[in-house]
Amino acid sequence: MAYEIWEMQTGNLVASFSREGDVLALVRDAVAAHGELYVKTLALVLEDDAGCSTTVATSYSLLERARVPA
Repeated sequence: MAYEIWEMQTGNLVASFSREGDVLALVRDAVAAHGELYVKTLALVLEDDAGCSTTVATSYSLLERARVPA
């Protein structure tokens, strides 16, 4: 299982972690460095062990998810 951050405009994989908390920490750090607009084109995707992907959150819903304490 992998939690991935994708840049939706370019279709590029930004990062992949085995824990969602690590991905959300990356989002928090990126927002702190670049501002909230940074998440506008990002998506959090969960890839299961069979290789099936599910979009968990995008854009500002991803930002809100990252703001919730772990």
